[in-house]
Formats: sequence, structure tokens, C-alpha cells
Amino acid sequence: MLKQDLATAYDYNPDNLYAHIDDCNFKFIDTSNLKRFLVKCCIYASDALLIAIIRRMDLDADARLSQKEFMDGVCPIENFTKGSLTEMKKIAKKSVKMASTVNFRKSSLGSSIKRPATAKVKKPF
Repeated sequence: MLKQDLATAYDYNPDNLYAHIDDCNFKFIDTSNLKRFLVKCCIYASDALLIAIIRRMDLDADARLSQKEFMDGVCPIENFTKGSLTEMKKIAKKSVKMASTVNFRKSSLGSSIKRPATAKVKKPF
């Protein structure tokens, strides 16, 4: 949902986002670029978290993101409008609510129903 939220924002542009993160214009994003960008956003990430973020989007395992890898990582698979996105969120909330009520009903029914005791069979010898 986060990718869709970003993509439907009126001022979102993935090319500008890439340019802001790649502040030294190296034509790739590594952990140092990402760390500088996150510090500017008042997010202080550990080195392990930075490496995990890079690995998540890195397709060729070179520990840095090209512009294509970055775009594939931040752009949604499908284009959504604001209306379809809010409708999708409503459906997701409704399904979570329904799932929690079904689980509640199962647990409340299970405690009130008594199962018959199994008969003990004596062995003939």
C-alpha cells in the first residue's frame, strides 16, 4: 500500500526522488547515499538496516542500486487512482474486521460446546 500511496501523491516523482537520494550524482545509490538521505529526513538507520534496504531492491547483487533497480523497487506494479486506492483500503479493513469476528466466534463456540467422552474399550485378553 505504501507504494500506491506514494504514486498517487500529487507531488511524487520517482526521478526526482532518485536524484535527491543520489546527491553526489554517482549514478547509483549505495548505503552512504541512502544514509545521508535518511538523516536529512530525521531517520537514523543502523548499518544493518541500510544494507537490508539495498539488498531488498538490488537485483544484480552488487550492493548498490542503479536507477532501473530503484524504479522497480519504489514504483507500484499497477497504476492506481486515489479513488481506487481508498476503495482498496476499505475492502482490506473490512476483510480484517470480518476475519477477527470469525475467529472470535470460533473461539466462543469452542468453549461452550462439550464433546462427548470417548468410551474406554476393555481388551478381551
